Amino acid sequence: GVIVFCCGDCLRFGEIYEYQVGLVIKDGGTRDMVHVHTGNGGGLLLAEQCPVSSPEMSEMFLRQIASSVALKGIPLVIVYGHFPCGAAGLDDISARAEIQAVVEAKQAIHTRVPNMVRQLVEAKPEKFVGRVLGVDIPLSLQVVVKVHLDYGDGGMFTYRVDERQWRREFNSTIALSAEMANQVSV
Repeated sequence: GVIVFCCGDCLRFGEIYEYQVGLVIKDGGTRDMVHVHTGNGGGLLLAEQCPVSSPEMSEMFLRQIASSVALKGIPLVIVYGHFPCGAAGLDDISARAEIQAVVEAKQAIHTRVPNMVRQLVEAKPEKFVGRVLGVDIPLSLQVVVKVHLDYGDGGMFTYRVDERQWRREFNSTIALSAEMANQVSV
């Protein structure tokens, strides 16, 4: 199974959902093994520093994901962003900044959700004994970042973002921009 966190954009949600259902079925699962959470902005809502989100909103959605992990016993979370995104557009967030925010969302899931799951289980252990066909409750997660880009000419594609490679490229671009700004100001 898979837990999906994505934007509720009606233009893209159906595509994302059906794509994930297809992957789960291909792996021998069933349609009901795709557990979805949505909010306008998708993965941007989990990045506290993103203008679309807030610490309280991020906390609420992270708790929803933790609840799904604990109740469904699913250790795979896919966090989606898409561009253009109306919620991001309200704050003039670029595609690059959207991708960075979704990568930050992955980090928030990795660092905070396992502890939230542990707290849920410890608070009410009787609610979680033998859940989900005897599957253990996962306390470590695999988190995948995907970004759906609409090129505006009818071309669309969903990319899996490699966090390490993205951070290297993102940080080198920031360093280059700072270097260029220093050269201009001299």
